Amino acid sequence: MQYSLPSDFLYYVTSVVKLSGKDAIVDLVNHEIAKKFKQTRVNRPWIKDAVGYIEDNMFIVLYDNYYNATPGELQITYVKEPSKFTDEFNGTFELNDTMAEELISLAVIFALENVESTRLTAKVQTRGLEA
Repeated sequence: MQYSLPSDFLYYVTSVVKLSGKDAIVDLVNHEIAKKFKQTRVNRPWIKDAVGYIEDNMFIVLYDNYYNATPGELQITYVKEPSKFTDEFNGTFELNDTMAEELISLAVIFALENVESTRLTAKVQTRGLEA
């Protein structure tokens, strides 16, 4: 099943799809692994858990067809693409676009690590005491 990605999509975090009314967590896989799950004339794979991959601004979900599952709504948790930096006085930002994108990427990485790791949370809280 194919789902369009939101226009402000930047980084994938998690996703859940409704299959026959039940929530199924979708594992993100690369294209090489996804090829193994694609149904062809001679290949009808068994898919224990739904898998998905991103291609051409579409999120494609592969699921087991043996159970006659009916795909429904897809809920994607993602990081939204930030709006461009501007200065309210002259409409430009002092850093070039490449540097701004690198700063945003680092901020996203740190934010995701902060959500996942309590170790980083403790490290961030103690930085104020070092000054």
